[in-house]
Amino acid sequence: MDMTRVSACSYGVRHLPWEEALAVIAAAGFTRVDLLGRAPHLSLDPSECDSKAVLARAGDLGLRIANLGTYVGRAFASDDDALCEQELAQARRAVELATLFGARSIRVSPGDDDPAHIDRMAPWFRRAAEYAARRGVAMGFETHGGGISGDPEQCVALSRAVGSPAFGVLYDPCNVMKAGVDYRRALDITAEHIVHVHIKDATMRDGAFRLTMLGEGDIDVPWLLDALDDLGYRGDLALEYELDDPPPAEGLRLWYEAARRIASPQGGA
Repeated sequence: MDMTRVSACSYGVRHLPWEEALAVIAAAGFTRVDLLGRAPHLSLDPSECDSKAVLARAGDLGLRIANLGTYVGRAFASDDDALCEQELAQARRAVELATLFGARSIRVSPGDDDPAHIDRMAPWFRRAAEYAARRGVAMGFETHGGGISGDPEQCVALSRAVGSPAFGVLYDPCNVMKAGVDYRRALDITAEHIVHVHIKDATMRDGAFRLTMLGEGDIDVPWLLDALDDLGYRGDLALEYELDDPPPAEGLRLWYEAARRIASPQGGA
């Protein structure tokens, strides 16, 4: 694992104000952060969040903001053009924040996650992606168990309907496994459309899904990293700590150390 591409998702410390969340992530050893794009870590509304203060504090802590989890795009499934225009403005605002932060990508929602609405959503996502592409920002929707996001073929269908290299899949093998899909097969199907990656670990036993510490579950992380390299993926690798025990300050540190061991099995940095 190339540690220069590894970030920590601030979702795992979403109960903390953004200042504390960034400090916890930096103290765990990370130099990059996937910032939750809603309160208390960020807001697309300038009156609710001083984005320049967030950027300055991250810099003081030695953190670079790699991705914004903004979730824009839900309203693109609407048949109300005025509502879709408002959502498009929000998507553009998210891209502008990513540009300010130097983030490579933003997370979006696949509309209402209904495959029946792909044709309705795609033109709006295409307009947003055109705006993002001009600024060097990628837009990715996460594999997350819904009608589109839980079906690799439908993930590809939406990506192809939008038809932009700046729009695609945020691949999370753990979420794929939870949805009952072989994560290796899902990677093969969505390979051409992956723009961002989340990594966590879990077990699936008798239909019961349980999150685990990194390296203790069913996700073969070394295989995953090799497979991504073989596909030519050179983007960010976001570690998504979501356990309650140990607490995030300790858990994030342990995950960072686990990632370093995977990056260098002989114990190097």
